[in-house]
Amino acid sequence: MNQIALERGCARSTVGAALKELGFAIRARSELQCSKGQVPFGFRIVKGNLVAHGGETAILNQMAELKKTGASYGEIASWLNSHGVKTKNGARQWDRPTIFKMLKRLPSMQDQI
Repeated sequence: MNQIALERGCARSTVGAALKELGFAIRARSELQCSKGQVPFGFRIVKGNLVAHGGETAILNQMAELKKTGASYGEIASWLNSHGVKTKNGARQWDRPTIFKMLKRLPSMQDQI
């Protein structure tokens, strides 16, 4: 809806109301079985469900392996940048705090991968 609203120069609520009037179902984020905000790196939403994304999962595993071998968060970020790995949100490059957060939540995500 955001993209449509931007392209048409109107509010998201206007787009939402028009879609609802035309009979398009807009599912609440709670129905998508995932939290608000960005879909975590390593996952995609498929038919409303959070599912593992093979390529991103492999990158997460490589990041965890680099950390186990003693690489710092900054070194892991540099490795990702030098190998051309794209960020999930389109940021120009990876940074140390992002790597820290991702690896910190990785154990809880392993159940879903």
